[in-house]
Amino acid sequence: SAPAARRRTRGSPMGFMDRTPEFRQLIAELTAKGEGPKVDGQAMAPPPQAQSELNAWSADIGTGIHNASLKVQELRKMAKKKQIFNDQTAEIQELTFGVKEDIQMLNLLVE
Repeated sequence: SAPAARRRTRGSPMGFMDRTPEFRQLIAELTAKGEGPKVDGQAMAPPPQAQSELNAWSADIGTGIHNASLKVQELRKMAKKKQIFNDQTAEIQELTFGVKEDIQMLNLLVE
Protein backbone atom coordinates (compact mmCIF):
# COMPACT_ATOMS: atom_id res chain seq x y z
CA SER A 1 0.00 0.00 0.00
CA ALA A 2 1.23 3.50 -0.84
CA PRO A 3 1.96 6.04 1.93
CA ALA A 4 -0.88 8.43 2.74
CA ALA A 5 0.91 11.32 0.99
CA ARG A 6 1.01 9.44 -2.32
CA ARG A 7 -2.36 7.74 -2.31
CA ARG A 8 -4.48 8.24 -5.40
CA THR A 9 -8.00 9.44 -4.88
CA ARG A 10 -10.94 7.49 -6.21
CA GLY A 11 -13.11 10.46 -7.27
CA SER A 12 -10.96 11.47 -10.25
CA PRO A 13 -10.54 9.28 -13.36
CA MET A 14 -6.84 10.18 -13.60
CA GLY A 15 -6.32 10.48 -9.87
CA PHE A 16 -3.81 12.76 -8.22
CA MET A 17 -1.20 12.49 -5.54
CA ASP A 18 -1.53 14.53 -2.39
CA ARG A 19 1.99 15.78 -1.76
CA THR A 20 1.03 18.45 0.76
CA PRO A 21 2.97 16.78 3.62
CA GLU A 22 6.12 16.71 1.46
CA PHE A 23 5.66 20.40 0.65
CA ARG A 24 5.21 21.26 4.32
CA GLN A 25 8.32 19.25 5.22
CA LEU A 26 10.36 21.08 2.57
CA ILE A 27 9.16 24.48 3.84
CA ALA A 28 10.04 23.48 7.42
CA GLU A 29 13.55 22.43 6.36
CA LEU A 30 14.16 25.63 4.38
CA THR A 31 12.83 27.78 7.20
CA ALA A 32 15.14 26.03 9.67
CA LYS A 33 18.09 26.91 7.40
CA GLY A 34 16.90 30.52 7.15
CA GLU A 35 16.12 30.10 3.45
CA GLY A 36 12.36 29.62 3.60
CA PRO A 37 9.52 32.08 3.97
CA LYS A 38 9.00 33.95 7.22
CA VAL A 39 6.65 32.57 9.82
CA ASP A 40 4.05 35.25 9.04
CA GLY A 41 3.89 33.97 5.45
CA GLN A 42 5.73 36.84 3.76
CA ALA A 43 8.66 35.97 1.55
CA MET A 44 12.06 36.83 2.90
CA ALA A 45 13.90 39.66 1.16
CA PRO A 46 17.32 38.82 -0.27
CA PRO A 47 20.27 39.86 1.90
CA PRO A 48 21.28 43.51 1.31
CA GLN A 49 24.70 42.54 -0.03
CA ALA A 50 23.18 40.16 -2.60
CA GLN A 51 20.69 42.82 -3.67
CA SER A 52 23.42 45.46 -4.07
CA GLU A 53 25.53 43.02 -6.11
CA LEU A 54 22.54 42.32 -8.33
CA ASN A 55 21.93 46.06 -8.75
CA ALA A 56 25.58 46.67 -9.67
CA TRP A 57 25.55 43.76 -12.13
CA SER A 58 22.33 45.05 -13.69
CA ALA A 59 23.75 48.56 -13.96
CA ASP A 60 26.87 47.24 -15.73
CA ILE A 61 24.73 45.37 -18.24
CA GLY A 62 22.51 48.40 -18.80
CA THR A 63 25.52 50.62 -19.40
CA GLY A 64 26.99 48.12 -21.84
CA ILE A 65 23.74 47.92 -23.78
CA HIS A 66 23.51 51.70 -23.90
CA ASN A 67 27.09 52.07 -25.15
CA ALA A 68 26.58 49.44 -27.84
CA SER A 69 23.34 51.08 -29.00
CA LEU A 70 25.07 54.48 -29.27
CA LYS A 71 27.72 52.94 -31.51
CA VAL A 72 25.08 51.25 -33.67
CA GLN A 73 23.25 54.58 -34.05
CA GLU A 74 26.48 56.22 -35.15
CA LEU A 75 27.02 53.42 -37.69
CA ARG A 76 23.51 54.04 -39.04
CA LYS A 77 24.24 57.73 -39.48
CA MET A 78 27.47 56.96 -41.30
CA ALA A 79 25.75 54.43 -43.55
CA LYS A 80 23.11 56.99 -44.58
CA LYS A 81 25.71 59.53 -45.62
CA LYS A 82 26.78 59.24 -49.24
CA GLN A 83 29.90 61.29 -49.44
CA ILE A 84 32.12 60.44 -52.36
CA PHE A 85 35.19 62.35 -51.21
CA ASN A 86 34.98 61.54 -47.50
CA ASP A 87 35.89 57.86 -47.09
CA GLN A 88 34.83 56.75 -43.62
CA THR A 89 35.89 53.13 -43.93
CA ALA A 90 38.32 53.33 -41.01
CA GLU A 91 35.73 54.94 -38.74
CA ILE A 92 33.12 52.34 -39.71
CA GLN A 93 35.54 49.49 -39.03
CA GLU A 94 36.48 51.01 -35.69
CA LEU A 95 32.84 51.39 -34.63
CA THR A 96 32.00 47.87 -35.84
CA PHE A 97 34.89 46.48 -33.81
CA GLY A 98 33.70 48.46 -30.77
CA VAL A 99 30.17 47.07 -31.10
CA LYS A 100 31.53 43.52 -31.34
CA GLU A 101 33.64 44.08 -28.21
CA ASP A 102 30.63 45.49 -26.34
CA ILE A 103 28.52 42.47 -27.29
CA GLN A 104 31.25 40.07 -26.19
CA MET A 105 31.54 41.89 -22.86
CA LEU A 106 27.76 41.72 -22.40
CA ASN A 107 27.76 38.00 -23.15
CA LEU A 108 30.42 37.48 -20.49
CA LEU A 109 28.45 39.50 -17.94
CA VAL A 110 25.27 37.57 -18.63
CA GLU A 111 26.97 34.18 -18.34
